[in-house]
Amino acid sequence: MDTSVPNFLFEEQHPEAKIATEQLLRQVGKGAYQVHISPAVVKELEATPDLKKRKALLDALKRFRYVTLELTNEVFDLADRYIAAKIIPQKYRKDLEF
Repeated sequence: MDTSVPNFLFEEQHPEAKIATEQLLRQVGKGAYQVHISPAVVKELEATPDLKKRKALLDALKRFRYVTLELTNEVFDLADRYIAAKIIPQKYRKDLEF
């Protein structure tokens, strides 16, 4: 899961995305799906400038179980291949760095 998913819980300008996200997370809570989150996602949520929203985003993660992915050399190599293939822009490579 990337940061856009929990952010859609608070997206008032796109109510359809908010509703779909709420439905998805209800299904996750029932065990229908297994969610994987990288430490980079948690780091990005923790860096949310608005303290109230930051707390709400981090609280949203507590509503369901998820697996925290390890950032291994394989992950960095795959990211570099995605960038080389122009699947992901180079500017997002920094999202893997702590």
